[in-house]
Amino acid sequence: MKSRIVMYLQRFVTIPPEDEQIITDAFSVSVYKANSFLSRAGEKADTLYFINKGMIKITIPQREEKVATYYFMTENQFVGLLYSYYANIPAEQSLQAVDDAEVFTISMPDLLKLNERLSYLKETIDRIAQLSMAEMINTKNAYLGLTATQKYLKLLHLQPEVTRTVPLMDIASYLDITPQSLSRIRKQMFTPPK
Repeated sequence: MKSRIVMYLQRFVTIPPEDEQIITDAFSVSVYKANSFLSRAGEKADTLYFINKGMIKITIPQREEKVATYYFMTENQFVGLLYSYYANIPAEQSLQAVDDAEVFTISMPDLLKLNERLSYLKETIDRIAQLSMAEMINTKNAYLGLTATQKYLKLLHLQPEVTRTVPLMDIASYLDITPQSLSRIRKQMFTPPK
């Protein structure tokens, strides 16, 4: 049986059958409880993750020990702060499990070795990273200039899984609205008229 990682990669590149097990074996399975960190801002990131189950949020530290939720990554997506590793600098973001998450992990040194062994893999992962970044930017831009209600409606349309899984505080932070406003919007939308 093919691993989910191989099936995902095959959307972007043809993988010879003899390479499928090599790729699968290069990754380890890790489980993270809800709210636990995969990596923290201020530390050098050194791992690439593939989300098998659950959701991961990307957060950015703010003033006075506050944290802003920047984006949500869902199942069947790679997530990692590759710039941190490649530039040898501390990451500016954290990766944190929203709910209990199961991820396949590979250290960056092991990924580099795998790239040397399978020459097509680096280009494929770089392409996936570029597409993921473009999707992230386009999605974030879609919320710009909208009212709080419009932002929530856009979220329901673009990222409905977020509204089913993510705590209200994180959604409010992501949409850059107050939790009170979000609570009021949700109540108005889901309260049947009298």
